[in-house]
This record gives sequence, C-alpha cells and structure tokens, in this order.
Amino acid sequence: MNRQSSWRRIVLLFLCCAATAIASRAQTFNTLFSFQGTDGKTPEGNLVQATDGHLYGAAETGGSSNRGTIFKIDTTRTVTTLHSFAGYPTEGAYPEGAMVEGIDGELYGVTNGGGTSSSCTDGCGTVFKISLAGVLTTLHSFDGEDGEGPIGGLVQASDGNLYGTTEYGGSDG
Repeated sequence: MNRQSSWRRIVLLFLCCAATAIASRAQTFNTLFSFQGTDGKTPEGNLVQATDGHLYGAAETGGSSNRGTIFKIDTTRTVTTLHSFAGYPTEGAYPEGAMVEGIDGELYGVTNGGGTSSSCTDGCGTVFKISLAGVLTTLHSFDGEDGEGPIGGLVQASDGNLYGTTEYGGSDG
C-alpha cells in the first residue's frame, strides 16, 4: 500500500508540474538599446534602478575617449550618456561592475583603470560618485600600494561606508 501511495503522489506531482508549465505564459525578450560605440560599448555589471525610477549602468569601453561611459535609461527607453570617462591622468577609465545607489541618492562605482597615479601604465583605478544629473566626482585614485584595478563594484554597508575589492596591488601585489 505504501509503495502504491508513493507512486500516486509522484504521478500527481508530475501532472501538476506539467499543467503549470502548459498554463505559464511565454517569456519575451526585448532589446532596450543597442550601443553604437560613441555612447558606450561593452556594458558592464547590472543596471541599478535609482529612486527617480530610471535605470543606470556603465559601459566598460566606448564613449568620446573609448574609456567607458555612465548612462541612464528613462521610462521611454531613451538612453542618455551621463558621463564619458577621459582616463589617466585626469579621472577613471573602464568602469567595472554594477553601481550602487547610496543612502544620499548618489550613484557610486569603480573604474578598473585611470586615475591620477602614474605608478600603473594606464592609472590604477578609481572610486567615483555620480549624481543622477551626471556630475561625476572622483573620490579616490588608487596608487598600487593601496590597491590596483578595482573589480566587481561596491557595496554600501549599514554603517554607511562603501566597501570593495581590488584585483591587484597592496603590499604584496
């Protein structure tokens, strides 16, 4: 009896799963935007939806100096380039990972290169913030001793501080 009851449960579970799969709606995929190079190329990381309802992201390359961009997608699917990175020696280059919206409403991120340090070939990377209006501020330029090549984006902890990692650098490289 117990064995027969187990088989009945398995068959009922299978029939329920099959019915659910048949009744499920098909998923569709829509392209929101195709980058042309001057507005960005090679999107990196996830999009973040800010408190203003728009989506924000980074493209690792492309832009006016081919060193990456920060872009916004509004509710009408219009993409606006907010910032085009210039790279070493003035600012960051090659944004890496997803940005995070801080508790102050600004977006924070990292670049894998650029910055003001000459101890790396194309700069050692930066931590930046960018307003939702597109005003970029470099918060930190890595110099190799304190890290090089930030990777994977940032996290804002409950203490309000931002945390992240670098791929290289430090006292042991």
